Amino acid sequence: MPEKDKDSAYYYRQAFLSETAGDIKGAIANLEIATQEREPRPSYLWKLVELYLQGHEFEKAAVKLNILLGIDPRNHEYRLEKIKVLRELDRNYEALEEFEKALSLDPYEPELLVEEAEFLFEAGKLAEALDRLSKAIRLNPEHPDYRIKLAEVYLELEKPEEALKEVLEATSIAPCDPVNYILAARMMDDLGKYDEAEKLLLKAIEIRPHEILRHQDLSEHYEKLGKTEEAIKCHDKMIEINPSRPQLFFERGSLKEEAGDLEGAKNDYSKALSLDSRNTQYKSRLDAIIGKT
Repeated sequence: MPEKDKDSAYYYRQAFLSETAGDIKGAIANLEIATQEREPRPSYLWKLVELYLQGHEFEKAAVKLNILLGIDPRNHEYRLEKIKVLRELDRNYEALEEFEKALSLDPYEPELLVEEAEFLFEAGKLAEALDRLSKAIRLNPEHPDYRIKLAEVYLELEKPEEALKEVLEATSIAPCDPVNYILAARMMDDLGKYDEAEKLLLKAIEIRPHEILRHQDLSEHYEKLGKTEEAIKCHDKMIEINPSRPQLFFERGSLKEEAGDLEGAKNDYSKALSLDSRNTQYKSRLDAIIGKT
């Protein structure tokens, strides 16, 4: 119990000093005293939750979260943290109940629906996850991440066309995000829609022309189709962007060797080795191609 001449703020300050000094147990002890008032401050309780979670003391964190939710039952941050704690404790049924409580208090909060959908998805309840995400999108149709999460569910349900539709919708909502174009392109490739995939990959490059990964994605697309010359051109661009990266020369050398350009391959392997002289893979490939020429 707190001493009569010392209020909760005093013990909170002591907790701060203890934490700063690396004495987490001392910080927790002071916070426990600071939160013994009839109406404890939520910020003190929340700090206590954080410290218990740092030490993986999930049961104790759950007790404090229950107190916080008693003070403010509509606080989504408290509720979602409690759900995470319950999942850590393998109390998944209770976690699901917490989702339902939150949604009964605020049925029009899309973030809660999405969080519950992720929980259901991980539990293998795909139909329920699909339902929650569909509701979230009806409430907020302009959120691209919701579309991507819905696409993941459709893929798990082996509905690639529906998944692709959602990813393409995400690209129209966020046209400056190249990642969604890449995801859509990969889906197009899987569906055999190679020309459409190429257009999407080129669009991603148009958005971020100086990102090596975007050119790498296009190169991999060409490699799958056996378009070695086009893949080499992608590597030309990557090397132009970053001429000090040896792996790019090595990859281009491999492509040139595949295309029958042994002299070009030898030059690229040699360049890769000059940039990373300890790499045994580069050296063995260079030695092998010298033997061929």
